[in-house]
Amino acid sequence: MTQWCSRLVVSVVVAAALLVTAMAAEKDDRAPRIRARPPAMPWSRLVTEAFFEDAFATLDGPRPNFSERVAQPTTGGPGTRGPAQGQASGGFAWSTLISGETLVDEIKDRSSELAQGIATPASFKGGGYRECRTSLTAIATMFGVIADYDADVRWKDEAPGARDLFARSGFNCKAGSDQTYNEAKARSEDIASMIQGSRLDREPDGDGDRVWSDVADRSPLMVRLEMAEKTLSAASSSAADFRSEAEVILHEAEVIAVITHVLQEAELDDYDDETYRGYASAMGEAAQGLREAVLQGQYEAGTAAIGRLKQSCDTCHGDYR
Repeated sequence: MTQWCSRLVVSVVVAAALLVTAMAAEKDDRAPRIRARPPAMPWSRLVTEAFFEDAFATLDGPRPNFSERVAQPTTGGPGTRGPAQGQASGGFAWSTLISGETLVDEIKDRSSELAQGIATPASFKGGGYRECRTSLTAIATMFGVIADYDADVRWKDEAPGARDLFARSGFNCKAGSDQTYNEAKARSEDIASMIQGSRLDREPDGDGDRVWSDVADRSPLMVRLEMAEKTLSAASSSAADFRSEAEVILHEAEVIAVITHVLQEAELDDYDDETYRGYASAMGEAAQGLREAVLQGQYEAGTAAIGRLKQSCDTCHGDYR
């Protein structure tokens, strides 16, 4: 019996070995797998110079220990746009009003208008300086928000210096002259370079802490609000337009929310006037309501918010400028 069992075990082992051999032979008979080949020619200098020969010899500091990283909680929920909300160093969570994408897009849009305003010295002196002033002030305001934004956003480390540089040019651009033209032209070149990826290596003025009255002027900001109101009216004339122009409407709503918040900051004109603050607050609440309506795809709620925003804007313009 023992001999019979031993022979059975040997037979099973031999059969398994034969089966493995057959499968290997069958696999070898298949067509060879095609693999990617290395380039026939050596990499060009444009490619090789884009990488370090030895990254560990070039980079500074210890290697990160990813096992110690802890996932950070986010407060953004379904339908939210942009980074998670948090508390900024200045005490206000700007992401509750505007996304990082809108901040960058607004700077790009105003950069295009600034370039048009300085197309020629004659057009600038003939009235283009007014549009340049609005563009410069809006850019400075957005950089002011970026400098204190409560999440990662493009240009954050450059924002304090850019804020002060563009703010000064905006304040100076109250008249068309050779000096203000050259200054506006220089700022147009600065922002164009930043958009293309160059750094603006400029330190902020003083200790870097600025009040909003040093950054923004009410008159050009109110002009920007008028521009937003016209854009919203055109983009929401029908439910179909509201859907197709959702990104445009959302952009303008977030910009309005930021500007109306800034207009209530200390030291700006009439910041301590309760009636004025009431108008600005009502506009800001309407803008935030419009933002939510766009995110939820609610046309009726959106048009109602635009109506409230327009009413507050018109009433404010009748009393203040």
